[in-house]
Amino acid sequence: MQAAILTLALTLLCLAAQEQTDPDTYWREIGVEEAARLSEETGKPMLISFASPFCLASHRMDNSTLADADLAKRISEETIPVRPPSSALPELMEQFGVRGFPTLALCKPGKEPILLTGYWEPEQIDAWLTEPGSQIRSRDLREAPVGDVHDLAIDRMLSHDPAGAAEAMAVFWTRAASEPGVSPTLQWLRRDRYPSMLKEICKDDEARRTIQSLLAGFDADGPDESTNPALVRDWVVLTQALGDTDTLDNWIDASLKDAPEIVRGDERVFERLIEQDRLADAGRVATEPMWNRWLARHRGKPTGDPASDAAPARVAQHESELAHDKLTRFVAALRAADRNNEADSIESAITE
Repeated sequence: MQAAILTLALTLLCLAAQEQTDPDTYWREIGVEEAARLSEETGKPMLISFASPFCLASHRMDNSTLADADLAKRISEETIPVRPPSSALPELMEQFGVRGFPTLALCKPGKEPILLTGYWEPEQIDAWLTEPGSQIRSRDLREAPVGDVHDLAIDRMLSHDPAGAAEAMAVFWTRAASEPGVSPTLQWLRRDRYPSMLKEICKDDEARRTIQSLLAGFDADGPDESTNPALVRDWVVLTQALGDTDTLDNWIDASLKDAPEIVRGDERVFERLIEQDRLADAGRVATEPMWNRWLARHRGKPTGDPASDAAPARVAQHESELAHDKLTRFVAALRAADRNNEADSIESAITE
């Protein structure tokens, strides 16, 4: 009996191993020019993978989607698969019109490249290879898992679809605010890179109107002390994305004067005050959880942010440098606010 169980276990392990393929084994380490030549000779399209070591979605694509054995076999047999080195990415991204990671560019001889940006499942990539340019995801956003709505918003941002991105973002934001089971880590508006992306989509009139409608529930003067803190932070980011700095600055001033607890612990408010060289006010806003998260990142420890914690070891130096700059701003702000003991503690931690 034990022998039979062991045999079955080994068989299952072998089957599992067969279902996964290391993507590094089939992406060719050749230049795009060489790949284009091979594409001309063979008639196979060139498939370029644009991925970044700093991108969580790129790692997800590598570890699951592109590791799928059936998909890997199809890519290897039917395309000339190329993954450019990081040093070549900026020039190639401009050449092919790529705006974000991960992106697949399917290039047929004599045809314009067809791009697919964002994280996708193996069957969706397979469908796209069969019919490039097809709409491979159409779901009712009100019924889809809220994490999928988040991913779709990012995919649409990176795929030059600002109105679609704003639609998905609005659904996500509304559901994340109202559904008690939603994890706080999904409040993606406050992650480091997304506010700048929101500013880009707000240049589109339809997207701008969608985001403005999200803010319509607040009074003209902004949220007050009765507002859910998560919604306050989102209001700050959305207002910045719309470029309405006057409303934001007036609200910050009123809050600091009458209800400082509203802005305390809000990293976006902290950064806005730093931009204005209002160090003492920034020091009043800063809280220990804020700088502890950056100290964890500086030391290479988990921060509680899925995007940061998923970064591989090879980007640790970049994360540490980013955190060091942030912590330096905390020290300056705390000293300006006469919180010298806390500033000393951060400086000691940085030099450990």
